[in-house]
Amino acid sequence: MDRKKFSAAVDLGTNSFILTVVDEKGKLIFEKLVTVALGNEDEKMDIRIERARDALKFFVEKLRRMNIERIHIFGTQFFRKNPELFELILQGVEGLKLDNAEFKILTEREEALFSYLSVKFDPDMYSIEAPLVVDIGGGSVETVFEVFGGISSNIEYHSFEMGVWKLTNRFISDFPIGQKIRRKMREFVMEHLDEKLPKNRDLVGIGGTFVTLANMFLKKSPPFDSFDQLNNTRIPKMWLEKMNEKLFEFDLSKIEKIEGLPKDRAKIIPGGSLLVLTLLESFSKKDYFTVSSKGCRYSVAHFGFDLETPVRVLRTLQGGERST
Repeated sequence: MDRKKFSAAVDLGTNSFILTVVDEKGKLIFEKLVTVALGNEDEKMDIRIERARDALKFFVEKLRRMNIERIHIFGTQFFRKNPELFELILQGVEGLKLDNAEFKILTEREEALFSYLSVKFDPDMYSIEAPLVVDIGGGSVETVFEVFGGISSNIEYHSFEMGVWKLTNRFISDFPIGQKIRRKMREFVMEHLDEKLPKNRDLVGIGGTFVTLANMFLKKSPPFDSFDQLNNTRIPKMWLEKMNEKLFEFDLSKIEKIEGLPKDRAKIIPGGSLLVLTLLESFSKKDYFTVSSKGCRYSVAHFGFDLETPVRVLRTLQGGERST
């Protein structure tokens, strides 16, 4: 590959590490996901750390063979809470200190806005004028949306500490989970969702939970080596309601056999699907939600860690941004 034309982002998430390579126009060239389950509190931390290092070593070898011009390796919610583990994982990967690599733990603002940009600059999403963009991760839920007033608008973002591993560790100890736990989990989600989130918007979801649901809806065979085929998938509320009921009634072995569901996500998909259903019922004006297979890694791969350049475009067009 031509070193002058390709750049990469390595997204170190709570549940998955993802390598994304794009060309100079932002077009996807290569993508690979490895599950690391850093948020799984049923395992000792040293086991999780070693699994994370193995995933990163695999990506480093791949990047060396591809001869990429720019590499951006970043952490999100898990590493915002545990910055010392970010350094610990990086230090344990031989050959990681590449001359063309940069490392950073994204702030909540950066993660939210990079995610929003990946939707706003996606041609498949141009018809969605004012989306409520939601990124459900293992450690947190990031939301971004426009607030309209007069002839301009602001970009507002909120972060909630109730990702799929947070919900799973807090509520799920055995399978089948049952409707009693489902009600308690739903009450918890409703209590923690910010009342300031806008209602009657088009819900656009990014991140592992939404991609997993799209894979299940389309009944595609894992693993996720081609996210593009899932982009712009519309999933009906009726399908999600029925699937969510099953996930709380099935034992774990039966969940693992659901078509399109990667086995390593079987434990966390019940909580993830409930999160999506609650968001859809509470804030969407449609009886479906749209899945974006992009996410902040696409923006980072294309723009690097320079958030201000693309945001400046949005400020010019829309008026500004704010957070509460």
